[in-house]
Amino acid sequence: MLEMNEKDAYLKDRLLQQNNDALREVIDTYSHDLYAAAAIVLTKQYAQRVQEIEEVVQDTFVFLWRYPEKYNPERASLKTYLSWKVISLAKNKVVKNNREKKLFASLAGLYQHQQIPDWFDDHYLDMFLALPDKAREVMVRRLILNQKPKDIQNALGIPLKEINNILFYYKKRLKDMIKEGMDAR
Repeated sequence: MLEMNEKDAYLKDRLLQQNNDALREVIDTYSHDLYAAAAIVLTKQYAQRVQEIEEVVQDTFVFLWRYPEKYNPERASLKTYLSWKVISLAKNKVVKNNREKKLFASLAGLYQHQQIPDWFDDHYLDMFLALPDKAREVMVRRLILNQKPKDIQNALGIPLKEINNILFYYKKRLKDMIKEGMDAR
């Protein structure tokens, strides 16, 4: 029988060769522990959501499958490595969910009678969530709600010059993000 680090190194070698049986073995061995770790992080913020827990655990296994070279059996056991990865992804999900709630609350609170444009899908939501709070508020008001810079100034109390600077800089940044997204597809 192989010692744990030897077994982890052996699994890593098989994963580097894209061996499906190795991934299946990792999933069978560690999924229960990873579900528990993800549940602990995700239930601190709000009620346990099985779908989000499953998503985090699946993303962890996908990460291992795509980047097995990032795991170093000499530094930690595979169980420890995967546990830290699942905790990190779960914390990121909590942060993202909080940002989404904030953005949607902002949109809903501002314009209860207007619909969000059809083009504003999850891809654009992720891009808007990546913006700093003030820039996101200005960009949402300008690009989604079609407010003029003067109206944004009145609503937010930000100098017009700053609004124009934000619009100039972050429109360019959004265009670059869109281009990168299209190149990745």
